[in-house]
Amino acid sequence: MATGPELIDAIKAKHKLTSVNNCPGVPVAFGHALYGSVQNDIGQTTIESQLDINKAIGFSGSNGETAVYHFETKPTHHFVVVPWYDHGANHGQVYSVFMAYEQNYDVDDYIKKTGKAPNGANGYRDFWTIQQLMTMLGAIALGSDEDKEAAWRDYFAPQDVHAATSMTYCKYAVKKLDTALTNIGRY
Repeated sequence: MATGPELIDAIKAKHKLTSVNNCPGVPVAFGHALYGSVQNDIGQTTIESQLDINKAIGFSGSNGETAVYHFETKPTHHFVVVPWYDHGANHGQVYSVFMAYEQNYDVDDYIKKTGKAPNGANGYRDFWTIQQLMTMLGAIALGSDEDKEAAWRDYFAPQDVHAATSMTYCKYAVKKLDTALTNIGRY
């Protein structure tokens, strides 16, 4: 049975995914790569409270499954969250976040924390805990305008300042890790 780290390594090794250089292309490419076909965003939900964040990141899959969650802010920025289970020391549900920022950095820059991608503690990491992801989403979606601007700089684009006026998400279906890995290999 495939593992979450194998999935994340396959994503990071797939040039067709890491070369995406515009934020709306990230959910399209990741949805297509992990599911074998382009996904749709029917049923987008707006985040307006902490309860909405809890629902947004809740993962109903088992240890051998994953999914893609597409988040979108206004002003427009798109990123994806890939939930999986860590069987190592941290043991439990964790997430990987992937994004690009148009005319600033591609997914590979984001992963490697190079170029204009966030390079501090709030930049890429192989996994985020539930609490870390809740903190990120809360700062971006629910904070004061000043907090939202700081979060935008910290998590999305150090050289650009915006305050998100809204955030929505769409969860694509739960998928077996084995199938997702096979689909990435074919993508």
